[in-house]
This record gives sequence, C-alpha cells and structure tokens, in this order.
Amino acid sequence: MTEYQKIVIGKKFKDIQIPSENIYNLILRSPEIQNKTPRYQSKYSNKTKKFYGSKKKPHQTMGYAKTPLKSPAEYLKKHTRETKPNKESKPFSCLDISHKRPPVPKKEDAPLIIHEGKDKNFISLNKLDVIRKPALRPARKSVDTQKGDSFFLEFSGLVPKFCMKKEFGVTPKYLVQRRKDLQYSNELYQKSHPNRKFIKLSEEERNNLLEGLRANWERLNTQYMSLPLVIDTKSLKSRKLELERKLDLLEHDIYFLEKNEENDIYVLPE
Repeated sequence: MTEYQKIVIGKKFKDIQIPSENIYNLILRSPEIQNKTPRYQSKYSNKTKKFYGSKKKPHQTMGYAKTPLKSPAEYLKKHTRETKPNKESKPFSCLDISHKRPPVPKKEDAPLIIHEGKDKNFISLNKLDVIRKPALRPARKSVDTQKGDSFFLEFSGLVPKFCMKKEFGVTPKYLVQRRKDLQYSNELYQKSHPNRKFIKLSEEERNNLLEGLRANWERLNTQYMSLPLVIDTKSLKSRKLELERKLDLLEHDIYFLEKNEENDIYVLPE
C-alpha cells in the first residue's frame, strides 16, 4: 500500500461518525484514582485556636437550657451574700495629731437653759386662730347642662378680667417712648439744619395730591387690566410684577393721605 492510499483511508476514517452507544461501554471499569495534593495546614492554627477559645464564654447570653441545680449540701447560708470589708484596709490616722479638738462637754457641765412660756395655753390660741381666719368662699362655677356639668367661671371667659386691669385704657409705654424718640429726632434735625424747617401741608395741596395719586392709579389699573389672561413670556411676567408693585405703592400713599383727615402732615421744603 502506497503512502497516498494510506492518507486517503485515514481521511475516510476521520469523516466516519462513531455512534455514542457501544457494547463496550457496558464493561465495568475501575474508577480512575486521582492523586490529591496534600492539604494545607497553617503552622499558627494551634495559636489561633487558643486565642479564640480564651474569648469564648459558653452560656453567657442565654444561659443553660436547664439550670444545673446545686447539691443539697450547698444551701444558702446566712451572711454569705454580704460584702465584707477589705482586710488590708489601713487604720485611720489623723495627720495633725498634736492639734486635737477639746472633748465634748458632759451632761452635767452643760449650761442651764430656762424655757419661757410654759404656761402657754395652746388650745385657746388655736380656737382664736380659727375664729379670726376668714371664711373659705366656694369657687364660682356655672352649670350649663341639665346633668349638672359645671366649669369654673374664672377661666371660662365670661367674667370680665382684661377691662378691669389698671393698664386698661392707658397708652402703652412703648408708644409713649416712641413718641418721645420721634420728637427727639425732630429736635436734633432742626438743630443740625436750622434753615430747613418742616412745613405743614395745606388742605388744598393734600386734595391735589390725592387727585393726582388716584389718576395715576386709574391709569396703571387700566394697563394692568388690559394684560392678557395667559402670561407665557418673561417680558409679560416682569411687566405684570412691575405694575403690581406700583399699584401697591399708590394704594399705600392714598390710604395714608385719606387717613390723616386732620391734615397733620409736614414736609421739607425743596
């Protein structure tokens, strides 16, 4: 057989698919023994066991499942649970033994104390105290239901308390102090600026100011009402906020001028 024929036959055998089921597979074979590598064992294992074993305390958290009982010979005896003093305690010794205090005087050496008022009649004095003591008045109550539910009148709000105070109807102290401060600041300003004095606003000027402020308010209000309902741009939003700010200022000034009907308004000259 030539080499060419051998190559052709070898290629044919490679293309042949050997089936998985084979009668030779039924033959029992001994399992392959794999040589295991030696197990690693640390040289510090005994030290670690001793270290962690010293930290463990069995039955410390939950205790024993069944409490081991002591023998009858180990019964609880008297004075066994009392704390005993330390036997090694040093005896007390005063640092300065030379300076001692004098001894406590005896009973015979004590001075004679004369007790006065032995003939005091406490029974009669108690009777007089009871007679002189003012009678206890019952608390004022009010019954508001047919079942007899009552409540104290003092804390109910039905008794006038605030209007009966001494401070009722009197100008508060902080307002008096504020008036004094304003007067003092005006005096200081007049001293520092003697040529510029406050001028009282006349009734005609006040009315002219009111008319001008109301006209400005009407003009701005018409502009505000002419704005679109949907404000979707930044410029419209800023315009709306600016108009609201100006209207608030005008309303504040109009209210101030209308409130001062006595015309107690002073202005500085130009």
